[in-house]
Amino acid sequence: MNANTSMLQYYSSIVEVQTKSNIYTNSIDDRCRSVITRWRLSNHKLFIETGRYHSPKIEREDRKCVECNVLEDEGHAIYFCPAYAFIRRKYERLLGKYTTVRLILDPEPIDIYEVSNLLSEIDGVLNNR
Repeated sequence: MNANTSMLQYYSSIVEVQTKSNIYTNSIDDRCRSVITRWRLSNHKLFIETGRYHSPKIEREDRKCVECNVLEDEGHAIYFCPAYAFIRRKYERLLGKYTTVRLILDPEPIDIYEVSNLLSEIDGVLNNR
């Protein structure tokens, strides 16, 4: 399997590609749409993404969280990593409703702003490390 096929499979695992997301079919603030879109496209500072730009490139399975020593991907950051536990506590209802990355990156219109805020707070931690 080549790198492009692998990336497409990964993207398809976290984003519903068969239907248009609520963030594109509803009138919402551009900031919120931008935050969620960046996460949908893996345009964040999680090591799963930044590790590919190291020289030499760090193999995908070796892009581990410095705190937990497991793959640092969207699911780990949003649902499991202790570094973001204080953020998760504020969004318990939301995370109980959207139990997978695929679901949280395609929220119902009523939850779009809250999902955007959650992801923005995680971004804030990532940008300061």
